[in-house]
Amino acid sequence: MAPEVMNQEEFDKSLDVYSFGLILWEIWTGVEPFSEYSDYDEFFCAVCIENKRPELPKDAPASFNHLVASCWHKERKQRPTFAEVVFRLAEVIVDIDVIDPGANAFWKRHFLIPTQELVNPAKFDDFSRVWAKETAVPRSSIVPFKQFLVDPTQTKEVVSLKTFSTTIALWGPFYDKAKAPAIVEQIKTIKNQAWFWGIFTSDQAASLLAQKDEGTYLIRVSVTGQFALSFSKGKGKGVQHYRITKEEEEGELLYACGDYKEDSLVALVDELTEVFGLIVPASKGEGNTANIYQVGPGKDS
Repeated sequence: MAPEVMNQEEFDKSLDVYSFGLILWEIWTGVEPFSEYSDYDEFFCAVCIENKRPELPKDAPASFNHLVASCWHKERKQRPTFAEVVFRLAEVIVDIDVIDPGANAFWKRHFLIPTQELVNPAKFDDFSRVWAKETAVPRSSIVPFKQFLVDPTQTKEVVSLKTFSTTIALWGPFYDKAKAPAIVEQIKTIKNQAWFWGIFTSDQAASLLAQKDEGTYLIRVSVTGQFALSFSKGKGKGVQHYRITKEEEEGELLYACGDYKEDSLVALVDELTEVFGLIVPASKGEGNTANIYQVGPGKDS
């Protein structure tokens, strides 16, 4: 209930905007607003005279809190229109799904601001054209990223906020003009390795390697959006899985598996072959790749 309702003032759409702000706050926090008040007079005094509002959530992005605060502004003329609310909600969604600041700005610049509405997902062709123009890298160079960028839950070839963000976490800021060429070469190098199977779940890796000789291995992308090592401990003896993470030490990005760290995935895999006694990469073509976004939580390691 907006203060103007309690004051029996003239109704307009700004009253609904106020109410919508409180609803947004309640959706985020899961808490009933103003539940501390049981006496109406105290409630009226707090909201209408003292202009008290619920405390903004500390775990929400700044764009969300700014939107909510503007919706319940004490001056009705200062509240946004619903058209503006819709656009700013789209901005909030991008802020939640794309944490990387540069990637966030890239998406807003090309797929939010021009249309003043959330384009989610974006057509892959549109994305690749924008990417090539922004990075000055040939458009064909984005092809190795396609497997990771295209959202399989959609009927058309599109890039969603989730796949965009996950691809960045996996390969780095490939949207950045200064870094794109090196990242393109990196993904080409890794995809050409005999041991790299792309997007492959732990269940699929276990099924493929269970009857392989000891030391047969592969590197894959797990459902968590990280690289992972899977290898056979011998026919019928099970399959071992290890996460490969990225860590930053003194400004240098390292690939890590337990205590073993190298400045490239290829170098790390070379070291791990000695550590775990890995002998031969699994022969490709024996299994089907799965998509990272089609597998539910808990189905991978």
